[in-house]
Amino acid sequence: MSKAKISILLGFMCMVLTIGICIQIKTVSDSSTGVGKTQAENDLRDSVLKTKEKYERLYNQELAKEKELENLRQTVSNKDTDSADLSKQLEKYNTLLGLNEVSRTRFNHHFEGCG
Repeated sequence: MSKAKISILLGFMCMVLTIGICIQIKTVSDSSTGVGKTQAENDLRDSVLKTKEKYERLYNQELAKEKELENLRQTVSNKDTDSADLSKQLEKYNTLLGLNEVSRTRFNHHFEGCG
């Protein structure tokens, strides 16, 4: 074979190899983007589930406190003895739940001087 044919053949083989390498690089970069999206979606899903569990736990705690508060209200309405102590407990729970206007007034008054 002549040197010209060998050089043309080598040039063609180099061109084919270069195209093959470019295709592989493009394929790898596209597949890694998909993996990154999947990882981000999994992280977001995990975050949403953790937040939902936390919300449900806090909601159940709130329901338990409301039930306890209702039991205290019934106890206060049914019994006149020790009503002062139970009224204090009731006021305390109302303050904790934010149902007491006095607590909001004290809270706002307390922080007005801080600004």
